[in-house]
Amino acid sequence: MIKERDEKEARLQTTSSTPEANALQDNIRVLNSQIAFKQSELENIADAEEAAIVVADTLEIEGILLRDLFVSPTHYEFFLSWWKQTEGEKAAATAALEASYKSEIASQEDAIAELEGFRVEADRLGGLLADMTAKRDAAGAEIIELKQEVDRLTEDNESLRKQLESKPSSVPTNMTANLADLAKQIQAAKPGIYNKRWRDENRKTHFIATLSATGEEIEIPYLEIGKYREESQEEAERFRAEQAQAELARLAQETHNVVVPDLQFPGEEGAASGLDGDSSNAPVVGSPTLEERVEALEKRMATIERDSYKVAV
Repeated sequence: MIKERDEKEARLQTTSSTPEANALQDNIRVLNSQIAFKQSELENIADAEEAAIVVADTLEIEGILLRDLFVSPTHYEFFLSWWKQTEGEKAAATAALEASYKSEIASQEDAIAELEGFRVEADRLGGLLADMTAKRDAAGAEIIELKQEVDRLTEDNESLRKQLESKPSSVPTNMTANLADLAKQIQAAKPGIYNKRWRDENRKTHFIATLSATGEEIEIPYLEIGKYREESQEEAERFRAEQAQAELARLAQETHNVVVPDLQFPGEEGAASGLDGDSSNAPVVGSPTLEERVEALEKRMATIERDSYKVAV
């Protein structure tokens, strides 16, 4: 066994093949383990034989040494040889049984480690299965929603087709163009959003996005993302700037259309009664004065201009 190990170690020094080297190293480890076990077994046998000799040499029976009970030293030596062999065999059997137990324990530990690996892998696969099941359910719900949307568009298309058929034949009917326009109208009617991202990259059940109209950040369920129209941040800022400009123009028009009342002062014509002949333009008691209305409009325009500047920046 030792010679075999030495030969394999010599081959290991000269081999250049990695698989062969690995196989030789495994064989050498096994042989070293067997040699160590054999050496331990021999040591146990030697110890047992030595202990048997000590016991036989010192054993007394009613005050008489065991060796003195034999007829001759030759008979005692024969008995001693038998005794040593018996004790050595017992020691060898004990060592073999101990080695068997150790081997079985090691085998059980390997099996336990392998089962633990299987358990960890099963947990990992269970997590993947749960994730795939959730995604499958979400996809199924989305398919149902898309099917409903297709059915609705089909009904709209059918209604549009009937309307076109009811018109005079001179009217051109381009169903493809009509459907494209209808799709554009539907898409344009959806609220605009930008900066869309997952709320949780692992679960992926909700989106976080910013409303183009107000700049407000909202949370959108995964199955409801089709209700919104995604656009770039530049488009959203341009949209808000256009809204602000339109509001400024509207307020400017309102300011331009303000009717200044024809006020009468004492000493002018019609002052005798304190009223003009036509009092339809006289300010109503308790209503805001012209200065107050103009001041309020100026404040409103200043606020809108400031908001428009922020959006443009």
